[in-house]
Amino acid sequence: MRLVHELARERGMIAIMVLHDLQIAARWSDGIVMLAQGAVVATGTPAEAITPDTLARVYGVRARVEHCSRGSLQIMVDDVL
Repeated sequence: MRLVHELARERGMIAIMVLHDLQIAARWSDGIVMLAQGAVVATGTPAEAITPDTLARVYGVRARVEHCSRGSLQIMVDDVL
């Protein structure tokens, strides 16, 4: 992921990845598009797109989204809705 991120930035390229691991997506992505049943639910930076509301809508879970001491997003699932 680091290599893809660095190459895309150095060369002014866009890299598109499909990830189901939100921690990895949040750490290495500049922009996120969250989908549910083929429809766009949220777009933006990881902090803008990955929210408790979007996690509820996309995955049907009650979750918290917080920043760790290093600034990375941390997602904690508390319950299934």
